[in-house]
Order: sequence, then C-alpha cells, then structure tokens
Amino acid sequence: MKRKIGIVIMIIMIAGIVCYLIHGRADTAKVKPAVYQELLAEYERALEDPTYTWRQWGNDVYDMMTFIIGKYPVCYCIKDLNDDGREELIIGGVRNGEPFERFGTVYDDPCEIYIIYTYKDEDVKWSVTQTGTTILYEGGSVEFIVTVSFMEYYMYYQAGEEYKKLDTLAVKQQEGEAPHYYKFIHEGDGRAISCEEVTEEEFHEIRNRYATAAEELDWKPLEGFWEPEAVLSLYDLEQVLKGNIFGVIRKFMK
Repeated sequence: MKRKIGIVIMIIMIAGIVCYLIHGRADTAKVKPAVYQELLAEYERALEDPTYTWRQWGNDVYDMMTFIIGKYPVCYCIKDLNDDGREELIIGGVRNGEPFERFGTVYDDPCEIYIIYTYKDEDVKWSVTQTGTTILYEGGSVEFIVTVSFMEYYMYYQAGEEYKKLDTLAVKQQEGEAPHYYKFIHEGDGRAISCEEVTEEEFHEIRNRYATAAEELDWKPLEGFWEPEAVLSLYDLEQVLKGNIFGVIRKFMK
C-alpha cells in the first residue's frame, strides 16, 4: 500500500514538473529580419546542448562550431552592411588578445568576425567566412589577412553578396630584405591565376579602395534564441526518481 502511494506521489510530482517547465519557460528572443531566427537558435543549441551532435548541425554551423566551441563567448550583430536594404547577420566571438594593427591603423573591435550571412527572400546564404584575421569596413568590404611563410596576403570580399571576391594583394618580406608588393589577377569566378609586382604606392592605393573606416558593430551575446524542449528524457526521469528534482528543473530553465 505504501509503495502504491509512493508511486502515485511520484507521478503527481513528475506531472507537476512537466507543467512547470511548459508554462514557466521564457519566450525566446526575436530578431528582424526573422529569416535569421532559426539559424541563431541552431548556433546557440550547438553551443549549449551536449546531446546535439554534428550529424544534426547544418554544414555551415558545424564548420563554425568546430572552430569556436570552448574558445570564446559567441556574439552576433545584424546590420545592413552594403546599403542594399537587406540586413546581414554577423557571427563573432569575444577577442582574448590585443588590438590588431596594420600600416599604422589600430583595429580594436571587441569581437572577432567568424562568418557573415546574407539572404534572398527566405533563403539564407553565406556571404563571407573567416580566413585569417578579419576586418570589416564601411560599405561592406571585408579584408582577410593571412600570413604564409614570408608572404602576407590581403584578400577582399564584398559582404552582402554571396562570396563575391574583389581583389587580392600580397607583401613579401624576407629577413634583411626590402618588402615586395604584389597584385593578383583573377578570373571571373574570383580565382587567382597570376600576379604582378607593384610599387608600395600602388599597393596602398588599391588597398585603400577597400580599407576605409572600420565598420562599427553593435554586438550582442548569442543567447535566448534556443530553449530546451519541455520533454523529460529517460535520464531526467532517472534523476527525478533519485530525488534530483531541482537539478532537472534547472536544466530546462537555463
């Protein structure tokens, strides 16, 4: 008899927990344009849900998450970068290093850009994704700076358009030698097919077409878009039976 009463009490407690979780959950954060809502929730779930495996992630989310998980707090910004009336979604991470400097200019954005999305109708697309140090300028030009051996490459893309490459420059400087400057020649698809040496003045003239004033971004923490579903797993039920009721509640209320 006592055992039956205990089971009934346990069932009532579980039912109460489920009702509490369903009715006590906060509304998820909303963004405009709404086309980015689901993507932000997927990023947050990939960061927060240990049961959410790489097989469930979209390819772009998977690639980015393997790069940033466990490294930096993730943030986002939504802004029309190229003044075409469509806002881009920028995903980034809080910097943990010193401000970046090139050619006398210091770049001190508190977050580092990982990927920029744009959209057409309801279809969200990559615009650019990180390659090396990333700097975003007014007008939507993106500069990637990558160092390979004695060469430092400066690659330019247009945010707001699907992976549109604008230009590639490079500086080669070996120890004890004067620097050499190069401009790459591209085919229509943006692929570099050759390069030519240019003067230092020509290098900076081309770079200054894209490296204007750095874009100011209003970064926000990536949180509140994904809420755990109010469903008790077998593990949760086991924890309830062991008396860890409040631990289960805390899990769902994060």
